[in-house]
Amino acid sequence: MLKFSKIFIVILLFCISTTNAQDKELAFKDGEKLRYVANYKIGFINVDIATIDFIVKREMRDSIDSYKINAVGEILEEYNWFFEMRDDYYVWVDSQTLKPFYFENFIKEGSYTLESTYKYDWLNMKVKTYENRPVWSAAKNRELDLQSNSLDGLSLFYNLRNICIEDMKIGVADTLNVVFANRIRRVAYKYMGKDEIRVKGLGRKLKAIKIKCALADDSGVSVTDGAEFELWLSDDHNRIPLYIDSPIRVGSVRVRLIDYKNLVKPFRK
Repeated sequence: MLKFSKIFIVILLFCISTTNAQDKELAFKDGEKLRYVANYKIGFINVDIATIDFIVKREMRDSIDSYKINAVGEILEEYNWFFEMRDDYYVWVDSQTLKPFYFENFIKEGSYTLESTYKYDWLNMKVKTYENRPVWSAAKNRELDLQSNSLDGLSLFYNLRNICIEDMKIGVADTLNVVFANRIRRVAYKYMGKDEIRVKGLGRKLKAIKIKCALADDSGVSVTDGAEFELWLSDDHNRIPLYIDSPIRVGSVRVRLIDYKNLVKPFRK
């Protein structure tokens, strides 16, 4: 069975270092909604299997003016009869810096369930993580060292959309760190230049920005043996992720944008 949380990792890990949100108008706003469909392809099998929704809401939490970002992954209704899936991810990011201060997720995929939280302490450059499954005898608590570019995948998604492409050089690799509950893993990324891509359901070819990424293996260090994927962002103010292509051990997972609402600027096709 395909591990559906890997689909979430693919779409959440949009891998670019952070920017200072207060320096320019953000590429997203309160009330924005994006919807994606995940497709699994192997040989002659090519089927849509799940949807992923991203919702932004501005709110106060812990006396911080923040954006609450929710990502929800669900199996398509026609497949519920043999596999149940509901993955919920939440992160609260400071509205001025886009740095996260609290993250939580709730994963249910068949008989597999997982709950985890991350509490960021940027003053002391630490993140405290909590992880628990009903089959464990006790929950797992860890404290990990942060660097300035260490972020969870969901907050990376929204930081990416505010990058300055003009500061990036085509084909030059760089790395950053991605926070997971049990470790921090490296990601290598390259800006591949401007491109055009046709996305099913969105009409003609779209102007895009192409990026290649490689997530480190389970050791957290080696990106050579890790998971690779490519992504395309809309080449406009919104910087919407349009399409992601990720080879997996058997076949490939492709994620495409199918709907959008309440964008900062009109979507330039």
